[in-house]
Amino acid sequence: MARWALVALAILVVVGLVGTGMLSANPKAGVSVTVSMKGAHSSPGGYGAKGGYPFDVGGTVDVDGAVLAKGGNEALKAIFNSCKDRKNSNAPVTAVEGDLKVADGKVTGNVKVTWNYQGNPLWCSGDIEGTITVSGGTATAISFEGKNVKAGGSWNWGGGAANLGGKGAFSVKSGN
Repeated sequence: MARWALVALAILVVVGLVGTGMLSANPKAGVSVTVSMKGAHSSPGGYGAKGGYPFDVGGTVDVDGAVLAKGGNEALKAIFNSCKDRKNSNAPVTAVEGDLKVADGKVTGNVKVTWNYQGNPLWCSGDIEGTITVSGGTATAISFEGKNVKAGGSWNWGGGAANLGGKGAFSVKSGN
């Protein structure tokens, strides 16, 4: 009798684990992506540091494959929101705008990533071109680069804010 009770208990535990997704083959398929967004902001008239003011926004992020497969602004937020500017005191990303379009194994669209450093808003934006692998409604791999990339923002040196320009490059690549 006790043996049957243990078997029944084991069956209930397995059913409970499967029901909560803990034993499924891919409970929330995460895609590990490496984000690299580098460049330099420049001040008007060529004033300021030679070569501009560098930025390096990036990191490694685990993104839900179902979110990537759907695309849109939510996918871009999932990719870029937790990144930091490693050249400027790890200033965190504060906004992500744009649209990631997913169709026929390709990704296109545009993105603008904004962060603040010392109270000054900075951004980098560009068009997106790349590839994605989707299986069963879940992305398993993604890779894209920025095209027509620009950088900008404003900086207040104490006498008012000056608009910044700049240039950069960005890429996103999964490790799967």
